[in-house]
Amino acid sequence: MARFCSIVPPHVLKHIIDSPLTRPATLLAAQKTYDHVCRIHECRVLGAYMHDDAPDNLVAGIIPLHISQSVFDSEEASAEEKEHAKHNLAYIDQYHATRADRSAEERSTTRNVHRKVYSSEGTNEIRKRKIYDDRYLIPLRTMDWDAQNVYQYFRERYEFYDKVFNHNSIDDKGLHIVGNIHYDDQPGPPGFNNAFWNGREINFGDGDGDLFTNFADKI
Repeated sequence: MARFCSIVPPHVLKHIIDSPLTRPATLLAAQKTYDHVCRIHECRVLGAYMHDDAPDNLVAGIIPLHISQSVFDSEEASAEEKEHAKHNLAYIDQYHATRADRSAEERSTTRNVHRKVYSSEGTNEIRKRKIYDDRYLIPLRTMDWDAQNVYQYFRERYEFYDKVFNHNSIDDKGLHIVGNIHYDDQPGPPGFNNAFWNGREINFGDGDGDLFTNFADKI
């Protein structure tokens, strides 16, 4: 299951909600954002149980790897138990070797950043209006500072993963980097007080102008 990450953690929003010093307008904005984060988390947990959404590089067994190793090393284990443990260890080693070879092939492909920037235009609609797409090699020409900022930020993040981790994009498989600016889960004031990664793209709220301002300007 892809991880849900947000700039403002849920526990911080909950602290703001529970504080007796929080002003009514700020309380409303924080509660709105907190409820949205909780809904997303519940849907993602439910989806993970309904679908096979586990990472393909994760090997998880009922008997953990370290247990098999302990049985194999134990002087009290029978010959049959040691043989079963040895078989499990050999299988896991072979699996990881295959994954390593496949990853090396994937990293050898041509690397080229592919950014997409959209505007949700104050709604909860993802990818509502396209502002920029690297595929078409068109210069970013917009007066929207948020779009320009996200566009530049994505380039810097791609170069960071390339130079520091030798990764082809975030997932090391050439993942397209997608951002939605002006996102709001409930249209109308106050604005959405967060920015979050949903496993596919980053969504930036505009803030309520009181507790937080535009999140596309915070990166």
